[in-house]
Formats: sequence, C-alpha cells, structure tokens
Amino acid sequence: MMNFQRQQDINAVDFFGYYHLINQFVLRSCKDQLTSLQVKQNSLYEVGYKIGRSVIEKITENSLDRFKEDVEKNQAKGLQQIKFISKDFWNYLFQKEVDKANHNLKGTFYLKVFAFTMFEKLSSTESSEVQEFISLWYQVIRGLVAGAMKGLSYPSEVSVDSVAGEKPEHIQPFMISIQIQNYQALQQSSQIQQK
Repeated sequence: MMNFQRQQDINAVDFFGYYHLINQFVLRSCKDQLTSLQVKQNSLYEVGYKIGRSVIEKITENSLDRFKEDVEKNQAKGLQQIKFISKDFWNYLFQKEVDKANHNLKGTFYLKVFAFTMFEKLSSTESSEVQEFISLWYQVIRGLVAGAMKGLSYPSEVSVDSVAGEKPEHIQPFMISIQIQNYQALQQSSQIQQK
C-alpha cells in the first residue's frame, strides 16, 4: 500500500478544529434535557458522518486516484481502505492509530481502541451522565468511520460497542465493527479480474 504522509497544509490546527467542533456537539447534547437520547444519537451520527466525509476528502484530495489504483493492484477489496482508516484517518483525527485491527474474512473488520482521549478523564463509568456521554461519542465515531468509508467509495454498516480492556488501565475501551456492503460481490469481481 502507498504510504500516505500528511500534506503540509494538514496540521495540528485542523485536528483541534475538528476535535473542538465534535466535543462541543457532544457536550451540548449531553446538557439538552428536552431531546430524547435517540434523537441526540442520530444527530451526532450525522455530524460525525459529515466530518468523516470532509476529513477523508481532505487527506486524500491529492492522492485518491493513486490510492484507488493501489487498491486495484493489490486485489484486496476493503482491506486497504480499513488500513487507511485505522492508521491515517484515525491518526489525523485523534493523533494516534487504532490499537488493534482484524477481520473475519467475510467483510467484517474490527478496530479496537483501548485508550480514547475523551474517555481518559471520566471518573465513574457507572453514572447515567457518563454513560450518555460515552453513547453520544460512540455515535460520533460511528458516523466518522461510516462517512470516511463512503468517501473511499466503500459504503459500510458501522457499529461501536464497548469491550473489556486487555489491561486494567484501559478506560472504556471500545470496538468499531465495519461491515462493507456487497463485500462478497467485491471479492468475486476481484477473483474474476485475477483470472
């Protein structure tokens, strides 16, 4: 896979702009007592989706054609996109790569995050306010990844769930599941092209 280095115009200022925007939406939603949790989650998913599309367009604007060519050469439908999401995209947004990535060979990819900046200072994961905060961030993350995958021309169903930490110091680790739509058809077309 090509090595995508951030361009000079993509810097820490961009990261803090997105980070601040997302955090403001989450905090404002937590304080809103009149809106149902489902409506808040849907709204934050949409915010994440739009930001995910915007970010993926920005970090691939000069190299998307080369990225698609590289994907075609490797005949690994979906795997290159997931690598890009787990490394470049996640690093751009959160200044680190995902902690662990794997897949089940049926088009579902799993990205585990053991340390997430927004959860590091949570004092009690039992309170309803903290649980709502976490659930709203999960929707943002779900939207970010779904938007990015759509921007890479691989629409996907994305879910985010908490998982047990592999080490005691992991605070609220979570897993992002990405199911690429029409994955079996993509694999079959790749096999036909190889023949």
